[in-house]
Amino acid sequence: DNSSSITICDGQVTITAGIVNSDGSNFKSQGCTLGQAYMTGNLSQDDTLPRGLTVNSEYKHTYEIGYDKDSKVSEALEFKLEGLAYGINLELSGLWAAGTEGGDQSAEIAKIAFYKDGIPIHSQELSSDSTTGIFGVGGEFTQFFSQGFDRVVIYAVNNNDTNHNSDFLL
Repeated sequence: DNSSSITICDGQVTITAGIVNSDGSNFKSQGCTLGQAYMTGNLSQDDTLPRGLTVNSEYKHTYEIGYDKDSKVSEALEFKLEGLAYGINLELSGLWAAGTEGGDQSAEIAKIAFYKDGIPIHSQELSSDSTTGIFGVGGEFTQFFSQGFDRVVIYAVNNNDTNHNSDFLL
């Protein structure tokens, strides 16, 4: 429906599509929309079931959340929470190891940044050694913080691959 955001969990979480600078700063949603990827484990095959959230932007990563090496920006998903959360569990796919999926020379990298009251409290890069594109055990990433967080930004990172940069599904 060409919307840049959706609200879920009885209004407690708003997910917004956008772009960020290569260091994760300056989140902007202008010109971006949320999308769904319809794929199997092979990214070139369509399927009838949604496989993840994506960001549709002028940077042409219409089926994944991607980093654009020419403009040095990344598509991103921002999760804003009403109140605090103390843990997160996400599923990532399309995060390929080096030497797989279409000739990637370097592993694809996703970065997750956590904030509380506008202040960064933690960030973590995730990469995969998977030849299937599934991150970790069953694609899951889980993190807990005793101080809580109220915002999360997930974006792709430059992996210095000359042919195919980082991109993934959430």
